[in-house]
Amino acid sequence: MAINGLTIIYDEVKEVSNLLKTKHGMIITDLKSLQQSVSNLTQHGFQFKQSSAELDNAYTKFDVSLTQAAEGIKGFAELLENIIKQAESLDSGIGTSLKKS
Repeated sequence: MAINGLTIIYDEVKEVSNLLKTKHGMIITDLKSLQQSVSNLTQHGFQFKQSSAELDNAYTKFDVSLTQAAEGIKGFAELLENIIKQAESLDSGIGTSLKKS
């Protein structure tokens, strides 16, 4: 779809949206794995009375921040999908209107 100042190549937008969704899933999986690794470390391989729990708590907070950031990737994928849906709807509506005239 091309309009003065606007070009939408549906397949390219869908490809990037799918890539973002795929990478989001991979990042979330990796973050969960890393969180488990740190948790296991502080329970078994790094044990101090106070600092082990504090390290685990600090990493948990860090993990929450990373997970929220990763959700932004998913949000961009959804935004691209919505843009495509709206562009297709606009295109269809214009086509229908032109057929009626």
